[in-house]
Amino acid sequence: MAIVFIHVQKTGGTTVHSLLKESFPADRFAERTRAGHIAWDSFRDSDDAIVSGHVTAAEVRQHIKSPRIFTVLREPESRLLSHYHFLKSHSAALLESYGSPLLLRIKAMSLGEFLEDAEVEAWFRDFYVKILDPERDQNGADLHRARAFLSRCEVVGTTDDLASFVRAMFAALDVPPPATIPRMNSLSSRKDRAGHDPVDVAAPSPVEGALLRKYVANDAVLFQKAQAMPPLAAQRPGLLGGMLQRLFARDVPGSDTRS
Repeated sequence: MAIVFIHVQKTGGTTVHSLLKESFPADRFAERTRAGHIAWDSFRDSDDAIVSGHVTAAEVRQHIKSPRIFTVLREPESRLLSHYHFLKSHSAALLESYGSPLLLRIKAMSLGEFLEDAEVEAWFRDFYVKILDPERDQNGADLHRARAFLSRCEVVGTTDDLASFVRAMFAALDVPPPATIPRMNSLSSRKDRAGHDPVDVAAPSPVEGALLRKYVANDAVLFQKAQAMPPLAAQRPGLLGGMLQRLFARDVPGSDTRS
């Protein structure tokens, strides 16, 4: 079965990816684009493949026959703010090199402008739902399908207890856990890199806070689900037992038995 780590941006996934890279041969990893997405045009599905990057459930469904799926979620307001500040911390020259006019516009936006921009909203609102719904491309993002998909992941963690997730994931993969878990790709760790600009991190105003909560209302449901799924794969060797065969089956109301 292919190993899939769905790296949701700004959840600690760069740390997890780096730990996987230290533990498995480089030739097992699917090629990634510069932005951390998977180069699906060159991907060849196999039981030995490791897919670690900014992957969506819809892409996994399309490209991988037998996935073992792992992911981490972060409190969604905190994640969205982190993503906003992360983008603004890139220099204009670096953002220009990505060829995205939206990234350059975000560079100049206040938080309020960011949260009221239609193009930003299409990208960031219901961020988790869009990533975790395997049928999003055909039917639009749906919270219930995303929640069912999350329930069927082999190990789910949260950023505030990343160490527990890493231990459970490595136990499930029968790999010795890392001795240390570094914090990577945070604002503080990037400040001395080329292409970095200082960024002012201020608390949201009451108006901005209300907009934030509107953006993440559905994502908050998925995060609460993740919190209720402690990483237990190491104690549950029979966890897979037929589950993955149903991984992408259409959700049946009332079938989600894992709380």
